[in-house]
Amino acid sequence: MVPLSRNPGAIKQYYHERDPIEKNNGQWFGSGAKKLGLCHGGADEIRQQDLNFIVSGYSPDGKKLIQSGSTSKDFNAKGLWNLSTKYEKDDLIIYENIDGKEERWICLRPHISSEKRIPDPQSKHWELFGHRACEEIVVSLPKSASIMGYHAGDNRIIDAHKKAAQKAAKFIEDQLIYARITKNQETNAFKTGNAVIALFDHSTSRENDPQAHTHILVMNMTDTEKGFRAVWNDRIYELQKLIQNVYQSYAAKYIKDLGYEITSDSNGKWEISGINQEWIDLFSKRSAKIDQVESEIKEKVSNHMSEALIRNEAVLLSRPDKDIHMTEDELKVLWENQLHKKEIELSVDRSKNQSKTHLTKSDYIDMACKAIHETESAFKENHIIDVALRLSRGEYVFEDIEKAFYDALRSGKIKQLSTIRHNQRAKKFIEPLYSTPKMIEIERGIIESIRQGQGKLEPIVSKDIISEYIARDYDFYKNGQKEAIHAIFDRNTISSIQGKAGTGKTTMLGGAYNILKKEAPDYQMIAVAITGKAAEEIESKSGIPSQTIDSFLLSNVSTNECPKIIVIDEVGILGSENFSALIDRAKKENASMVCIGDKNQLLPISAGKIHRDIQEIGIPVVLMDEVLRQETPEMEKLVTDIVNYQNLKAPNGITTAISDLYMQGRFIKIKDDIERIASIAETFMAHHDRDNTLILTGLNNDRKLINETIFNQMQDQGIVSNKTVKIEIKVPVPIMGVKKYFSSSYEIGNYAYVERMGKDVDLKLKPGQEIKI
Repeated sequence: MVPLSRNPGAIKQYYHERDPIEKNNGQWFGSGAKKLGLCHGGADEIRQQDLNFIVSGYSPDGKKLIQSGSTSKDFNAKGLWNLSTKYEKDDLIIYENIDGKEERWICLRPHISSEKRIPDPQSKHWELFGHRACEEIVVSLPKSASIMGYHAGDNRIIDAHKKAAQKAAKFIEDQLIYARITKNQETNAFKTGNAVIALFDHSTSRENDPQAHTHILVMNMTDTEKGFRAVWNDRIYELQKLIQNVYQSYAAKYIKDLGYEITSDSNGKWEISGINQEWIDLFSKRSAKIDQVESEIKEKVSNHMSEALIRNEAVLLSRPDKDIHMTEDELKVLWENQLHKKEIELSVDRSKNQSKTHLTKSDYIDMACKAIHETESAFKENHIIDVALRLSRGEYVFEDIEKAFYDALRSGKIKQLSTIRHNQRAKKFIEPLYSTPKMIEIERGIIESIRQGQGKLEPIVSKDIISEYIARDYDFYKNGQKEAIHAIFDRNTISSIQGKAGTGKTTMLGGAYNILKKEAPDYQMIAVAITGKAAEEIESKSGIPSQTIDSFLLSNVSTNECPKIIVIDEVGILGSENFSALIDRAKKENASMVCIGDKNQLLPISAGKIHRDIQEIGIPVVLMDEVLRQETPEMEKLVTDIVNYQNLKAPNGITTAISDLYMQGRFIKIKDDIERIASIAETFMAHHDRDNTLILTGLNNDRKLINETIFNQMQDQGIVSNKTVKIEIKVPVPIMGVKKYFSSSYEIGNYAYVERMGKDVDLKLKPGQEIKI
């Protein structure tokens, strides 16, 4: 689960519930807790009264430390003395005030509260809800380890879990606890390095399956030079995955040191070897229910909702009441009836002592750099540590990998580039960026090649001749298209053309190619693209011979000495290494390069943001921002408004576009799923130009249902045959970055294609060869 902000009532009602195996009441952790005197005589056990005060922003002796999010009102003025109680349980009371709004109060000192149980703010025995009590992070052992620890009875595993949970809490305290200070009207976040943390250990899931987990409650208070302040929790949310990764690194290492073997995947998920998936599923009844609810949510929500939020919502919606009456003996009988623990022990014993290749901490940092550089040129410290921890699961822990990172920094294997300044909710935060010397050299080489190539060539076709062609044959082109043709034949070895989808880039290329064939027949023009589909589209619409970037780089250098123009499509998603390789290849081919794309596209498939970098170093750029793809005035205006918003020309562009759609009656709301899909299919079937009509949906399940509905209607109307043909196709499986290093990323029966052979690889394979796994 993602971190959750908890209010005082939730803390008080739940965390002190009885656990059938873990008998203690939790423990305090952190230097902030020690300063507040919460560790009584060296004992860290949590007392109910102390917890009530801390979660409400008070010290254990009743002194207000942190102000509540909402201000308490004068009870007498509101007349609440005369109102009846709506709800009362233990020390929680919900009243309805004279405005008809609920107010929730928690008793801080239940043993001295009045017999009438009336909240009295003057006595400071009660606190109005509204204070953010804490952030809750749950760390949980893999199911196989919980089975071995609780069902098979290896208590050492449970001790390992608790130690790992404390290490995660220590990481949070040392790395993620910040407070805010405002000076000269500027608010900055600064690290305090101290926290008040409560740890509650639980042994079972809500379905009474074995599940060791610890609730780490980071209280909303941290000590500063000016006393206790509220915690700035942005870093806890930002690095929530790293928190889990840190915990799992310790848990896996501690348990492996006990003699167990583990298996892990690219996400860092691991299990004890010898416990098969069937047993894991048997004791994962809670997970099965969550999975079911998660699937139901995914069918109803759009793609903008993250996987983590969907999972979190599924956890909450599927949560049953916890059975607090089950005893430890009853649980063990229940588990033994489902699976004999002796069978588990024998299977795990057979899986021990498997030999594995041992790598150093430095090796894992190197591997992490290589994996990251497939998708990014620069990285933050937490990113590389996160990747290295996943790669080294069971071998090293957070402290090991952190030390290896700083060793690499000191030795020069990793270099700091600069710092980036976040402005998160007006609280400024500075963070360094890093890269490797190799990637820095690649990007410097790219920039230098671009600079050196400016004005170096003689124009391929004179401006006057180009202008004549445009006036005669392409006068209907927009201004941006005309300028782009001039740029292609200009004196630069590398030119940049910026244009969003629908601005006529491919059409413009067709015009430039026709001029080249007539005025410079000794020249060749080729186009390269990331995907085969993109290359095919360029060739079919412009006539320019096209191929994928990979196939071009793997092909032999042409022996034909005639000069070339290499058009690089969608360079905004091209990586640094590939772009550098294209520059080297262009030099060998006596070619100039034309970079076409959109600098505001999605993050690159590979490392770097080449098109943006080219434009930001001052190289002349042709801007194509006039929309051509939309054929009706209404749609053209719609897209123009959106493009102008993206180009910072129209701050209200999105609002204007949506308003226009409403005015045109283009927003049709149908709440029922079946009715909505039927209406979409009916509208499509009735359209006069179905072949040029595209249906877009954010849900994969809807896509399938819509296609199936339309196909069935086409069969009913005899538009398509009722005969079916089964065709086997090969679908690319993207395995990038860290995933390449794990066997779990590959499946038996899949095919792999050799792209290139490394220098140190001793295999009898050739580029382009197909391998069946």
